Amino acid sequence: MYMASNRGQNVNSSTLHTETSTRSEEYLKWDHRRERIFLQLYDQALAMNYYRLKDPSPLGKEFIVDKFNHEFNLDINYKFFREKLDQMKRKYKKYTGLMQNSTGISVDPVTSVISASDSWWKDREVRKNKT
Repeated sequence: MYMASNRGQNVNSSTLHTETSTRSEEYLKWDHRRERIFLQLYDQALAMNYYRLKDPSPLGKEFIVDKFNHEFNLDINYKFFREKLDQMKRKYKKYTGLMQNSTGISVDPVTSVISASDSWWKDREVRKNKT
């Protein structure tokens, strides 16, 4: 069997990432339950080292993968979880930046939709025009 290789070719990394993400999304649709279980497992993995490490140890990573795969009858590796965690961190960073020193913003606890008052938008427009 002949295997094609991308080595030596000019491969756009953003396209490659998108293709990988698309395949992953087709394989596993994240929902609130799966995200919650993943975060609980991540917390348990960090607790294995008494929260001394920023990321789970190799044993903790194996724990996450085994428990999650068993719970949902899947066969995925830790890289998939790392991508999800990075995505969640980016969203959290955007959210905290938006909410920092802001009044007039509310978040619907059921839908997670962020709503901003007209005065909040006017304030942002003034700030944008000043820069």
